[in-house]
Amino acid sequence: MLYENPQRGTILFTPNTVKMFERSRQITSDQPESGGYLFGQLFGDQLVICVATPPGPDDTKKPRFFKRSRERGQLLLDRIWRASNGKTVLVGEWHTHFEENPKPSWIDISESKKALKLNICHLDFMVVVIVGAKYVANSWVGIIDGKGLVRVDRAGYRLWNDVNNKRPL
Repeated sequence: MLYENPQRGTILFTPNTVKMFERSRQITSDQPESGGYLFGQLFGDQLVICVATPPGPDDTKKPRFFKRSRERGQLLLDRIWRASNGKTVLVGEWHTHFEENPKPSWIDISESKKALKLNICHLDFMVVVIVGAKYVANSWVGIIDGKGLVRVDRAGYRLWNDVNNKRPL
């Protein structure tokens, strides 16, 4: 999945991250939300998100609430960062909603602002993904920075942009 933001370039989710979203969808209203962290690398103006961590046993999971374990997040960050020789960094968070077309709740907005303020990401922004109940393609994808949380638009099914020509391959 590829998303475009005119101010920041593109955000590409690799097939492995999309598979994690697909496996974790909240299909029934009594099923707890799930989620995890997003790790990636910046290549020019394209952020490639290559890891979406699965929910952990110490996360708080309820039908309308999900909170990641910060301790587990730090352990994962350390492990992934070392394995990539410092190239893959924490770039955001994801979780599910039992909605066909999800949107951020006030808790999602508040928690995203808090995470950005705590500077858990190595970038000046953070990616936020809310995976929908029916189709991963209907997920809500946005970025939060000092100006707030905004949705970014899907750029179709293209995988890579030509950095020099800014055109899809």
